[in-house]
Amino acid sequence: MYKTIWSEELETLTPEEQRALERERLATQLGHVYANSPFGRRKFEEAGVTPAEIRDVPDLARLPFTTKAELRESQERQPPFGDFLAVPVEAIATVHRTSGSTGKFIYTALTRGDMDQTNEYGAITFWAGGLRPHHVIIHCLNYNLWMGGYTDHRSLEYTGGGGGPILASETPASF
Repeated sequence: MYKTIWSEELETLTPEEQRALERERLATQLGHVYANSPFGRRKFEEAGVTPAEIRDVPDLARLPFTTKAELRESQERQPPFGDFLAVPVEAIATVHRTSGSTGKFIYTALTRGDMDQTNEYGAITFWAGGLRPHHVIIHCLNYNLWMGGYTDHRSLEYTGGGGGPILASETPASF
């Protein structure tokens, strides 16, 4: 018999507990970006705000949008990752890139912690949708450096814990 929910700690929070956790994680993330990403710090400065002034999710509206063009320019100016990284290059464990279908691709760098978090939240989603370790998955997203294919595959493996197989295909099957 399988557990009913994937993460009792996260999925049983009261609304008040969820908002408190969101505020805590938001403050931690914004402080980290401000302290460690030149790009992120500039965005705060352009908006005329500090991380301490962004206390809750609605406050995010005070920050300017970041465009893909800005990220591309950053990576062209400072290859390969630009100045928006908020960790040392040595902390990077996985690199993905966009497809470049609307212009030049950009790289997305993830730490092991980023991947662990991605897998955990992917597992919560897949489990809530009814996926269980005995299921067989036909995964038809591509496995190039595009982020979705690889991260979904990793989250599926994480959810199954070595259970049913994941049948991989670079192109969708014809029916």
